[in-house]
Amino acid sequence: MKNTDKIRFVCFSTGGARDNGKVMGTKIRFTNDKLRFGKALAKTIGASAPHWVSLPSAMSKKQAVEHLRSLKDEVITASVYQDAIAVAAARYIPTPKIVSATSVPKA
Repeated sequence: MKNTDKIRFVCFSTGGARDNGKVMGTKIRFTNDKLRFGKALAKTIGASAPHWVSLPSAMSKKQAVEHLRSLKDEVITASVYQDAIAVAAARYIPTPKIVSATSVPKA
């Protein structure tokens, strides 16, 4: 899925192991098809009990992460979900770069 695609659901998935044996933590996943994606999660990584969040409208990944940050849902405010939101925010919401005065070329 491209970053510009509009999505309708966000899934917090936990668990699973990759081929190298590394166990994954909680991660945010984006999708339009809840049923198909849920089956794929269970089959490929063995994710157990994903937590689904339905978005109010179709959104980009950046908008979805911003929406998740604004939610006050009791489940979403758990630290494990907040950590996953922070990781997604770092990836999808760019931070402005600060230019120091010493790096600006003189005219």
